[in-house]
Amino acid sequence: MVFFQRTAHYLFFLIALIQALAYRWVCDDAFISFRYARNLTKGLGLVFNEGERVEGYTNFLWTLLLSLGFQFKLNPIPYSENLGVLFYLGTLFVTYYFAKKINARQRNYFPIAFCGLAVHKYMHTFASSGLETSFFTFLVLSAYYYVFLAEDLKPRLIAFTLLNLAALTRPEGLLYYFVAAFYIYYLDIKNGILYRGSTGKEILLRSLHHIPFLIIYIPYFIWKYNYYGFLLPNTYYAKSGGGIYFSQGWKYLEIFCDAYYFLYTLPFFLILYLFRLRKERNTHRNFLLIFIAPLLHLLYILKVGGDFMFARFFIPLLPFVYILFEIFLYRFFRKIDNTLKFVALIILTLLFMDPYKGTSVPIINGISNEREIYKPNNVTYLMLKILSWKPHFERANVRFAFGGAQAIYAYYLENNYAIEAECGLTDSYLAHRKISMRGRVGHEKEAPLSYLKEKGIHLHMSGEEGHWGEEKYKGYIKGLPGEINIIYDDPNVINILRQHPDIQFPNY
Repeated sequence: MVFFQRTAHYLFFLIALIQALAYRWVCDDAFISFRYARNLTKGLGLVFNEGERVEGYTNFLWTLLLSLGFQFKLNPIPYSENLGVLFYLGTLFVTYYFAKKINARQRNYFPIAFCGLAVHKYMHTFASSGLETSFFTFLVLSAYYYVFLAEDLKPRLIAFTLLNLAALTRPEGLLYYFVAAFYIYYLDIKNGILYRGSTGKEILLRSLHHIPFLIIYIPYFIWKYNYYGFLLPNTYYAKSGGGIYFSQGWKYLEIFCDAYYFLYTLPFFLILYLFRLRKERNTHRNFLLIFIAPLLHLLYILKVGGDFMFARFFIPLLPFVYILFEIFLYRFFRKIDNTLKFVALIILTLLFMDPYKGTSVPIINGISNEREIYKPNNVTYLMLKILSWKPHFERANVRFAFGGAQAIYAYYLENNYAIEAECGLTDSYLAHRKISMRGRVGHEKEAPLSYLKEKGIHLHMSGEEGHWGEEKYKGYIKGLPGEINIIYDDPNVINILRQHPDIQFPNY
C-alpha cells in the first residue's frame, strides 16, 4: 500500500492523459474562434466578416494562440484539441502541488484532489472541445497557487501576471484578479506589514504586483474598446445582456449535481469547517483563498443562467472543489487511513449518473451534452460535405445566416459574409436586442426576417425545420437535418447551388 501511495500520481496522470486523448473533440462554437483566428492571420484583423468589427468571441488570448497555429499552417482541430489537453495536464500538476502545500502538515500525504480530477469524466471532456476552458482553468489555478505563496514580491508578480492572462482569456478572470488583490491586502494587514500609519512608499512597494495590470490588461482594454466600441464582448450582450436568469442557472447546477451526488455534501462540510476551525487564522486564510472566488464565480454562473453546454462552466471551479474536499477529508476524518479517503472520493467521482441516459437527443432544459452531438466522426463527415459545396458557394458569392449549430459552415465555406442568427454572436445589432421571453441560453435572439433582408442575406442555414416562408422557398441538404430558407431570392445563386447533388431546391 505504501508503494501504491508513492506511485499513485504517476498512474493517475497516465490515466488522465489516455482518457483526455480518447475524449478529444471540437464543438461547433469553436469554429467561430477559428474563423477569427484565420482572419487575423490573413491580415483582416480580429473580425468575423471583413470590415465589420464585432467582438464575437469571449476568449481573446485563446484566439491569439489559435492564430499562432494558423501562422504555421496547422489544422486548428487537432492543434486546439492537443493544446487543451496539454493545459489540462498542467492543471493536474498544479492541483497536486497546490493541495500538497495546503496540507503540508499532513503525515503520509496522499494526492486525493489530484487523483479525483484525473478520473473526472468532464475534466477529460473539456480538456479539448476547441474552446478555452482548459486553458482558463490552468491560468486561474496556477495564479492562485502563487497567491498562496505570496509572501514575497516574486510569487506575487507571477500570480498577478497569470491573473491578467486569465482576464484576457475570459472576462471572469477579472473576478479572480480582484479577489486575489483583496486577499493580498488582507494578508499584509494581518501580518502587520500594512497598518494605519504606513507611508505612501511602503504602500507602493506592497502594490508592485499590480504592474502587470498596468502593462498588460489596461493597454488591451483601451485597444479593445477603441477597436470594437463596447466595454464588454458582444457575446456577453448576445447571451445575457445583463439579464438575471437564476431559474435556469439553478437547473444548470442541479443537473450537474445530480450527475455527481457527492457535491450535495459540500455545503454541509463548509458549515462544519467554519464552526470547528474559526479560531485558526492560517486555516481561515487558506479557506478564503480557495473558496471565495469560486463561490462568486458560481453566483455569476447562476445569475446568467449557466450555459447551454452541460458542465462546461463548472470546469474552472472543479480543482478548487476537489482541493476543498481533500481538506475536509484530512480535517474531519483524521482517524481513517488516507488510502481509504482516496478510494472513497475516487469511487464517488466514478459513480457518474448520466442525466442524459434514455433521452433520444442529449438535451435537458436546453442544456445539451455537446460531445454526444459533435462526435469526431460526425464533424469529419460534415467537414467533407461542406468542402464539396465550397466551389459552388464561392461562384455564387453567397451571403448566409447560420444557427447556433452551423458555425462550421461559416468556417469551411470561407464566404465573405456570414451572420450568426440565433442570438447575434457575430452581430452587434442582434446581440443588443431585448429578450421578450427567456429560453435556451445563447439561443434567444433570433434574427428577424426583415433584418436578414436588409443585410443582403441570400440563405438562412438552419439545423431545424419550421422557419419562415412557404415550402416552395425552402431547400434541403441531402443527408443532413434542417432546411435552407431562401431570404433574398437570387435565381443565379439558387441555380449555381442546385448544381451540387447534396443541395436540393424545388423548382418554384
